[in-house]
Amino acid sequence: VILRIFGPPEGEYATTLTNLIETGVWKSEAELVQAYLESMRYAYGEKVRGSEAQKTFDALLSKVDVVAQIRDSTDYEITDLDHYYEFLGGLAKSVESTKGAKPMVLVADTTKERIKVEDVGEAIKRGVITRILNPKWINGMLKHGYSGATKIADRIEYLLGLAATVGHVEDWMWNDVAGKIVLDEKVSEIIKKENPWALQKMVRRLLEANARGYWHASEELLEKLKRKYQEIETFLEEMTG
Repeated sequence: VILRIFGPPEGEYATTLTNLIETGVWKSEAELVQAYLESMRYAYGEKVRGSEAQKTFDALLSKVDVVAQIRDSTDYEITDLDHYYEFLGGLAKSVESTKGAKPMVLVADTTKERIKVEDVGEAIKRGVITRILNPKWINGMLKHGYSGATKIADRIEYLLGLAATVGHVEDWMWNDVAGKIVLDEKVSEIIKKENPWALQKMVRRLLEANARGYWHASEELLEKLKRKYQEIETFLEEMTG
């Protein structure tokens, strides 16, 4: 029997890995791997549809040296969708767990005439610089009010998902996200006015990134974030009370 594809059970979509990142209710990266494997261990091939094949999947994962993702649209960077950390990250982390060694993780950019293959770290760096930390992008999102603030908060969450699965989210990225968005008085006030829940989520994600060891923030910066979180909580209590 030739098994060509592994994925969720027939009729289902995606994985439960994103639920763990979204809720923050995971204690170790091993739980992320388990969530990915439990969702993606069903085999598809000739005369086989959605058959559970965990042992075969594990055997194949243990032989993987390179994990690759094709980027075929300029609309999305690797930091713009949770599916990137979910599938590229989930697969890479599962290979690392099963094999005991990290695979090479590459992104093939096919959006231009000449295909460019780059390390996932470079792809993350480009996404952070051109989107999350780009003043034009931030201001563009702010013009969309509630939904724009939600989009900014989502990107910070995806950054955490990437940090947990493929790594390469450097301290300066977290530092700049904190400084240019949640601790920037002008930007944070607009977000607080339009969508205070999104601002609360942003600060919570930054604190979580530090607590999980993906960001080594200074004590001064952490104190500022904790004060900002308290400020938002008080604001929300007064608003809803």
